[in-house]
Amino acid sequence: MKRIAIVLLAGVLLIGATLPSNAIQYEPPVNIVFIIHIEPLGWPMAYQERMDFLAWLQELAQTRPIPFKMTILVNGDIAEYAVNNGDIPFFQSLEADGHEVGTHAHSIVQTGPYEWVSVDSATQRYGIPIYSQDATEQVWSDAKSWVDMLTPNNNSICAFPFICSAEGGLMLDNGFLASPGNRSEKGLDYTGFLLHHPFRPASDNRLGHEMEEDFNGSHIYVDHYAQIGNPDAHGYNCTAQAMAASMDEAYQEWLIAEQMEGDSLDHKIWTFGFLTHLWIDNAYYRAQITQLIELFDSLYVDQYTPRGNLIAQYATVNEVTNDFIDWETTHPGESSFSYVHDFPTEPLINEAMIIPADSSHTSEWIEVFNPTDQWLNISGFEINDGLIYATDFWRFPPSTWLGPLEFATVAMDGNSFRADWGFRPDFEVFGNTGARPLYSEGYYTLHDLNDGCVIRNNDTVPTGTNTAITDGLSWGDNYVTGFTLPVPTAGSTYGRDGNSTDTGYAYDWSLNGEASSPTPGGHNVDSYFDPQIKIFTEVAWVPMTIPETGGSVEFSIQFINEYASIQVVDIWTNLLLPNGSVYGPLIIREDRGLNAGLNITVDLVQVLPAGAPPGFYRYNVYAGDYAASQPIAASYFYFEKLGLDGNPAPPEGLTADCAALDAVFKRMMVDTVIPEEYTTAVSPNPFNPVTAISYQISDISRVSLKVYDIAGREVARLVDGYRDAGLHEVTFDASGLASGVYLYRLEASSTGTRQHSETAMGKMVLMK
Repeated sequence: MKRIAIVLLAGVLLIGATLPSNAIQYEPPVNIVFIIHIEPLGWPMAYQERMDFLAWLQELAQTRPIPFKMTILVNGDIAEYAVNNGDIPFFQSLEADGHEVGTHAHSIVQTGPYEWVSVDSATQRYGIPIYSQDATEQVWSDAKSWVDMLTPNNNSICAFPFICSAEGGLMLDNGFLASPGNRSEKGLDYTGFLLHHPFRPASDNRLGHEMEEDFNGSHIYVDHYAQIGNPDAHGYNCTAQAMAASMDEAYQEWLIAEQMEGDSLDHKIWTFGFLTHLWIDNAYYRAQITQLIELFDSLYVDQYTPRGNLIAQYATVNEVTNDFIDWETTHPGESSFSYVHDFPTEPLINEAMIIPADSSHTSEWIEVFNPTDQWLNISGFEINDGLIYATDFWRFPPSTWLGPLEFATVAMDGNSFRADWGFRPDFEVFGNTGARPLYSEGYYTLHDLNDGCVIRNNDTVPTGTNTAITDGLSWGDNYVTGFTLPVPTAGSTYGRDGNSTDTGYAYDWSLNGEASSPTPGGHNVDSYFDPQIKIFTEVAWVPMTIPETGGSVEFSIQFINEYASIQVVDIWTNLLLPNGSVYGPLIIREDRGLNAGLNITVDLVQVLPAGAPPGFYRYNVYAGDYAASQPIAASYFYFEKLGLDGNPAPPEGLTADCAALDAVFKRMMVDTVIPEEYTTAVSPNPFNPVTAISYQISDISRVSLKVYDIAGREVARLVDGYRDAGLHEVTFDASGLASGVYLYRLEASSTGTRQHSETAMGKMVLMK
C-alpha cells in the first residue's frame, strides 16, 4: 500500500506542475544521461551508416521541444575515419548543440594507417591469468589519441579492457574524469536496480567490491542501462517500456528524498542512464528511442514539484561529473553511494545434466563450484532431488575438499560419463573408473520429471538462512521456491552464465537458462574465461589404496593445448592431506612449453612413506603461473592411505619419479617448440635499396623492430605495436641512406599464457 500511495502522490504533483521556480533547488533534478557507443568498424554497418544514424539523433534532439543531450563515446578506428574523412566539423556541431564527445575503447590497437588489430586474447578483463597491462594501456592510448583530434574535451571513457585494480591508474594517466558503464550491470546484478548516484569507485579486484566507494578514487562512475529496445541486453530488459518503469522507480525514490529532506541542502547528485549503439539502426530501435524521449518529456523533464524543485533534466556525463565535483566540495567526507556484495561461502551448482527422458538416468551428472578463494570442506554435503522431503541422496565422503574457484563433476555412472565426455568424473555413484565413490541411497536422486536437484549441508545451517540448501534448481509441480526453471530438454544442461576471477557481465548466482552445449569439468561456454589448456589425471588401478607401511601411487597426466601457438607455463603438483592442509609443491617445472595442438599423456609415480598419516589424500596437478599462484588448468584424484590414526603432521620423505615428465619436456624442447629467441631473416642481403625483414613469433606479442647505423643511431622504426602469432614480413627502404652496414633489433614481449620477452639482432649490408 505504501508504494501505491507514493505513485498516486506523484501523479497529483505532476498535474500542471510545469512552472519554473527561482527558489533554491533543495533536491537536485535527476540527470537523464543518453550514452552513444560507436563500435569498431569490424562490427556490422560501415562508417557512413553510423554517421547517418548519429545525424538522425542530432536532428531528433534539435526538433524536440526540450532537446535531449548525448554523450557520444567513439572508438579509435572510427575517430581515425572521422578525422581523415573531414568530419571534425560534424562532431564540433554536436558539441555546439550541447552534446559531449568522449572515448569508447574496444580491445583493438593500431598497427598502421587504418590498421587495427584485436588484442582481446591479451586483455581479457574477465580472465586475470591472461591479462596484459601493456596491451590494455595501448588500447586506451590508441583510442584516446584519435578521439583527442575530434574534441578538446575528451573527459569520459567506457573501456572494455581493464581490471579494477588498474582502472584508477589508467584513468589518471589518460586524463579521464568519468567512466560511464565501466562497472557494467554490477549495480543491477547485486542490488536489482540501476544506481541513481554517481560515485568514486575503489580499485579493488575482489568480487563483490566493484561498487565500493573510495573518496580518494581518481574518477567518477555513472551507471546506465545497456541497449535500449533490447529485451535481454546484458541479461536485462531494456525496452522503452521497461526503462520507463525503471525511471518511475527512480522518480519515486527522488520524490521521497525531496519530501523527507524538506528545505535541507543535504542532497545528492541523481542520474538515470540508457544507451544505444550506432551499429544497431532500424525502424524499431529509432521508435524505441523516440518513445522513451517522449515519455521523459511528458512526465519528468522541465516538470516541477509544488516545492519548486525541478524533477529531471537532460545532461551529459561531463556535466554530471562537474556537478558531482561541486557536490564533493560542499559535502566533504559524505558518501554518495557504496555497496559491497557478500558472495556465498558454500558450494554452488554450476551445471547440471538432468534428462527426464533418460529412464536409466546413467547420463546424468552435476557440476559443483566453489565460489570462494578458500578451500571448502564439502564432506557430508548431499545432492538431493528438488523435493524438500526427499530421502534419496548422493553424499560426499569424508575428507572431500574443493579448491578455490574449483569445479567438481559428480556422475551417476562414471563409465557412461567417461564414454560421453572423454575423461573420468571426480566423483561417481558407480562405475569403478577411479573417481571417488559417493554414498547414495535411493533411485530417484535426480531422475524425475517434476523436481530437479539441490545441494545441501546436513551438518550446519548456513548463517542467515533457515535451510540447509546452499543452491539448487527445480521445475515442474514439486519445486523449491527460488530455484524454479522450465523442464530441461534432452541432451542440454542448465549452467551458470559466467564464473570468473574478476568483475564481468552477468556474474550472478542464479541458474539462468540452458547452456548451448554441456561443458563438464570447467567454465561454461557462456563464461568469458575459457582456457584452452587442459589437464586430466587417471590412476593406474582402482581403488587406489596405499598400505599402512607406505607405497607408491601410479598415475598418468594428460596435457592438452588447444591454442594455435606455443604456450609457456609452469607445471606443479601438491598434496591435500587428510587434515585439509596443503603439502608441496611435490613437483615443479617452470617455463615449460606446450606445443600448439599438444595432446600427450605422461606416466608418473608418487611415493608415500610409512609415516604419512592414514586417510584420504588429494593429489593436485596445475598448469599456469606458479609464482603468482594463478593456475589456468588443473586436475586431481583421491587415494587412501590405510592404517590406524597416527601423527597428523605433514609426512616427510615424499618423493616422485619425474623421469617420464622430464623426458617429455626435454623432447619438446629439442623438437622445437620453445625457441631460445624469435626467428628472423633478411632477404635479399646485401640489398639495394629495398629488402624484406621477416620474423616469426610464437604468441601474440608487442613487437618493436628498429634499424640502426653502426654508430648506434636509429635510422628507421619498422614495427611498433601488437602482432599476432605467426610469420610476418616488413619492407625496409634505404633509398635515403648511404651504403654500409646496418643493424636491426627485434624486441618481442609475449602477452599470452605466460608473459616473456625475447630480443634478436642481425646485420644488413646496403650496397648502392
